[in-house]
Amino acid sequence: MTLTADLLRSSVANRGNVDRLSRFLTRAARGESLTLACIGGSITQGFSASSPEKSWVSLTGAWFTRRFPLSRFTLINAGIGATTSLVGVHRLEEDVLSRGPDLLAVDFAVNDPAETRFAEAFESLLRETLSASPDTAVIALFMARREGMSARELQLRACERLGVSALGFDSALEALLRSGQARWEDLEADEVHPND
Repeated sequence: MTLTADLLRSSVANRGNVDRLSRFLTRAARGESLTLACIGGSITQGFSASSPEKSWVSLTGAWFTRRFPLSRFTLINAGIGATTSLVGVHRLEEDVLSRGPDLLAVDFAVNDPAETRFAEAFESLLRETLSASPDTAVIALFMARREGMSARELQLRACERLGVSALGFDSALEALLRSGQARWEDLEADEVHPND
């Protein structure tokens, strides 16, 4: 399987306002000490990864370390299995914001039902993060369920309203499956959790 430019482009669900992300990347290129944080459910926690180092959070941290060798990255994994945005917004301050993240990735699309109260909690989580610091960059992630159910559309509307960038693993996975480059079992350990 090849990660082509088209595949990567198709995974951008919302470009958003990239000013904060650009400043974060500039700081990383300068060699600053930065904090990467991720909040979500079991996918973020690393369920189905063969080791903690193989979770998407750890692999993302390792990528940043390789890409920006002059910087020192602190990694916060605030993933707790079977939780939704309703839980996430209530633990955001203690588990994430109190630690001063420079970049926060939010992953609740497969855990949140597509209901207004969950969409409001997700949007509140984004708003609270954006208002906590003018420098914290935020990215929403849309993971995938085999049957396709997720809160992606409601969460995407919140991202669009707030100018938050969003990446769709679900879109990239769908493109790989449709093109025959991969089977579900090649990338997923079960109905929802990515493998290594």
